[in-house]
Amino acid sequence: MKKFRSEWRAKVSEAVYDTVKELNKAGVFKFTVRQLFYQLVSKGVLKSTRQDYKNFDALLVRLRDEDPWLDAMFIDTSKPRFNFYTESYWSGQKYFVELWIEKDALRGFFEPYARRYRVNLVVCRGYPSVTRLREAKEQRHVPPEVKYIVLYFGDFDPSGEDIFRWINAELKPYNIEVKKVALTREQVKKYKLPPMIPKKSDPRYKKYVAKYGEVAVELDALHPAILRDIIRKSILKHMDVHKRLEVEVGEGIEYEAYKVVDEVLRDIRRKLEEVAAMKIREQINIALPKVYSQLLEALEKGEELKLEHLYNREEVIGLVKEELKKVIQ
Repeated sequence: MKKFRSEWRAKVSEAVYDTVKELNKAGVFKFTVRQLFYQLVSKGVLKSTRQDYKNFDALLVRLRDEDPWLDAMFIDTSKPRFNFYTESYWSGQKYFVELWIEKDALRGFFEPYARRYRVNLVVCRGYPSVTRLREAKEQRHVPPEVKYIVLYFGDFDPSGEDIFRWINAELKPYNIEVKKVALTREQVKKYKLPPMIPKKSDPRYKKYVAKYGEVAVELDALHPAILRDIIRKSILKHMDVHKRLEVEVGEGIEYEAYKVVDEVLRDIRRKLEEVAAMKIREQINIALPKVYSQLLEALEKGEELKLEHLYNREEVIGLVKEELKKVIQ
């Protein structure tokens, strides 16, 4: 059996690399795990079964761990990440905070708070993917002097508790602290939430029941006003609000100044854009017949049209400057 498994791994690993290289040769450098799986199915390397996908996914995790080049090819749209963090907003803070939620159904509820306090939002949709975990482990956007904190929100049931355990086990070695903010056993009792019977089909059922008893509650059971306050307070707990107020006042001043100047320049900008568009259109229309077939080919390939080489940019800039002098005199 071991020899068979070894042969299977070698065969599928070779097929993975061959297929990725074929995709790259065709100009495709980003794809999902499922897309690659079905490419191997179409080649007869794998069968379109749940077991084959599970085995393939496990092997691919190992290959991606060993090869950064291969790992960089994959995108994960099924478990989205929303990057609202801005370095300037969190400048001088002790923590880098992210919200991780178990369910996509609550994304719309969490997003306004992630935007307001400019923290990233990760939608796990169950267990987080290899891609999402690797993004955290690489800590690309985390300043070296701050502590990385993951605030996790999930159900109080066998899966919700095990997902929290799994995330913590994966990220703790990277000095990332994972906190389960909600839903907890204490919150279930405090807010007298209606319990359900845990699913016996869940492989984590026995271990969970032995620890917590026959009780399971979904995060959705919390009153929205209570959940709102828990989200807000969990973020503010890791924020120096005095520094934050200073930053927000500074940003507010800049924004108000922008609005005032924008209102003053609105009519001037419109006039200058009309002058620039007229001159650019005049020059491009002259050049268009010579490059029409090239532009058409680029369009059919899905490429962006590049027009900057079809007109004299410096001449147009000069014309706009002259018009600006007339307007402001």
